[in-house]
Amino acid sequence: MVAIYPVLCLLVAVVSGKFSFFFIVIIGQIFQLQTASGFVELSETEHVQMAEEKAELEEMIAAKQMVDKMKAGIGGSTIAIHTPSGRQFIHRHRWILICPGKISFENGHCSGDSLQSLNSFEPATDQEFCYIKNRPAINGTLCLSPQPVNFYMENNTLICQRTSKFFPVLMVSIEDYIKTCKAITNRVTYVYFSNDKDPTHVELPSRNQRLRCDDQRTVENYKYNFAARHLVAKAAKLAEVCVFTEEDLLTVGGLSQR
Repeated sequence: MVAIYPVLCLLVAVVSGKFSFFFIVIIGQIFQLQTASGFVELSETEHVQMAEEKAELEEMIAAKQMVDKMKAGIGGSTIAIHTPSGRQFIHRHRWILICPGKISFENGHCSGDSLQSLNSFEPATDQEFCYIKNRPAINGTLCLSPQPVNFYMENNTLICQRTSKFFPVLMVSIEDYIKTCKAITNRVTYVYFSNDKDPTHVELPSRNQRLRCDDQRTVENYKYNFAARHLVAKAAKLAEVCVFTEEDLLTVGGLSQR
């Protein structure tokens, strides 16, 4: 109605014979106000859209950060199950640990005891480096270690340097890595047990809608392994547990997925 109001005014003026310069000025001002109003409304809409997109992006980034924390066992304990090898580890505060007993799917601890001693993972063969998923790369070459590394190029030479003398490093081409690892680990299921007493824990259930613990699909991944399916399904029912599976795009898809 507001949009056609100036047209109606013009029509009334013509019919009544009162078409004057003053009236034309008034009609022009109405048109200007309408145009300005439309412009302001469009800007507000764009502003709202930008705010929504910004909030959505921030939520996605926050979800990715929480996933990274859970994979590393920050603020809790994470069971990492590698397929197809079936090898299991405990991830805790960015450490890859080996349980000398049996890992509990009820609390994520070794033998169900949080005080049970664990052994740090130290790859003894090239194949064991496949279980390391934190893989810095330069020019088609990877630098692998259970602990952080210094990986850089100096005088056209790649330097893969360990930060701890207790942990080995392996520098390997991506092609060789794929050949070695694709039959060992191409998918990892993570079972994260949140410790609400740790201030760094990931809150579960999460209020972030982008953080989805895809329990059902994870359980289906083990449909041919009843024992593993039973354990994962049991853990997924716990309130402060997040179960999710990630495919290793490097070993699954090869170089095209880098």
